[in-house]
Amino acid sequence: MQNSIRLFIFILLGTFDLYSQSFTSNNIEYIITDTLARTATITNYTGTDTNLILKDTIDYQKNSYTVTNIGNSAFAAKGLTSVTLPAKLEYIEPKAFYQNNDLSEVTCAHTVPFVLHDVFEHRENIVLNIPTGLTSDYYAYRWGGFKSINEAGGKSYPKQNKLITTTHEIGASIGLSNFNSDFAPKYILHEFITINGATLSAAHYLGIKLRGYENNQILKNLILKTNFSLNYSFFNNYSYGTKNAKIENPPLYTIDNTPNKVLLGKLTSKTLLLSMDNELQFYLKDVIKCMAKSNKEINLNPYVALGFGVHYVKSSPVYNPGKRAFNNNAGGNNGYPDNYKSSFIAKTNAIVLSANCAMGTRYKISSNMNLIAQLGIKYYLSDWMDGVNPNLTSNKSNDFNSIASIGLVYKLFQKKPSKD
Repeated sequence: MQNSIRLFIFILLGTFDLYSQSFTSNNIEYIITDTLARTATITNYTGTDTNLILKDTIDYQKNSYTVTNIGNSAFAAKGLTSVTLPAKLEYIEPKAFYQNNDLSEVTCAHTVPFVLHDVFEHRENIVLNIPTGLTSDYYAYRWGGFKSINEAGGKSYPKQNKLITTTHEIGASIGLSNFNSDFAPKYILHEFITINGATLSAAHYLGIKLRGYENNQILKNLILKTNFSLNYSFFNNYSYGTKNAKIENPPLYTIDNTPNKVLLGKLTSKTLLLSMDNELQFYLKDVIKCMAKSNKEINLNPYVALGFGVHYVKSSPVYNPGKRAFNNNAGGNNGYPDNYKSSFIAKTNAIVLSANCAMGTRYKISSNMNLIAQLGIKYYLSDWMDGVNPNLTSNKSNDFNSIASIGLVYKLFQKKPSKD
C-alpha cells in the first residue's frame, strides 16, 4: 500500500514538473505550456543583441516546441531596435516590449493576425512589416498606431492618415409593414389584416475606424446605414370594428346600436412611400473585425439602431359611408362617423420626416456575405400619412409604421488608408 502511494506521488510530481518545465536557449527563457501539443511561451530575454529574429520552434530534449506566446514584460527594457515575431505566435501579453525606446521595426508574417493588446509602448516610432494585402485585417485586429505599415509587396501606409479602415457593404431586403392609421385602433397589430403593406429596400453600410480609437468600445462597434426603400400600403376597413364584414350587413355596428346612430362605413387608402433613412447601428461585438475576411470568431452579431428618415408620401383615401348612413344622416355629418368630417380625409402629396429606431442581428454566412434581420419603427412627423387626419385630441401625432424585414448584406471592399 505504501509503495502504491509513493508511486502515485512520484507520477503526480513528475507530471507537474513536465507542465511547468522551463529552459533557456540562446539567451531566451521558455516555459513549456502544453506537453501534448508541444507549445512553449517566451518568459524572459537575458541577451544583449538588439536585432532579434525569434524562432518559430525551439528544440528541447529531443522534442520540438512551437512558440505560441510571449509573456508579460518578457522583452521589456532590453534596448531592442528591431524584432521579428514567431510565425505561429497566437498571443502577446501586455507590456511584453515596453521601455524599448529605440525599437523602430517589427516584422509579423501572420496571414491571420491575432488581436494585439498594449504590447509596444511607442507604436508611433515603429514601422510594422506584414504580408501583402493584409493591412485592413491587421487594423481590424488592433494593429494600428504604428509609424507606417509596410506590406511585403512594397506598399506603405503611413500613420499620418487618420482614417484606418473604411468598410463598404451593400444590402437588399424585403419586409412587411404595419401602419397605425387614424381610422383604426391606435396600437400595433390590431386589425393587422386591414392595415398592411410591403417594403423593398436597398442599403449602403459604412464602417469607419479612426487611428487612435482602435480600442474604443463604442466607436469600434458602430456602422452608418443609408437605406433607400419603397413601401406600399393598402388600407381597407369595412365597417370599423367588423374587419372584413360586408358593408350591407355589419354584424356589430349598425344604425341602431351605435352612439348617435352612426354606421361606420368603408375606408380605403393606398399609400406609397419613397424613403431615404439614415441609421447609426450599434453592434454587440466589434463590427470591423466581424467584416474582416480572416474573421473566424464572430458569426452572430446583434445590434440596436437610431436614426431619421426623409419620405415622399402619396396617399389616395376614399370613404364610402354607405346608403343607410346617408339616408339617416348618421351623426349629422352626411354619413361620416361621429367627430369626422369630409375635410379630415384628403389626398396627401408631401415630404415628411421621421424618427426611427430598430433592433436586429446579422449572421455571417460567408467571408463576404451576411444574413440580416431587423424589426424597426418609424414615427412620422405628420398625421396625414394615410390621408386621414381627424382634428381630434386623441388622433394627434399617431402615424407610425412598424416594419419586419430580412435580407442579405454583401461586403464590397475595405478601403485602406491612402498614401500621403
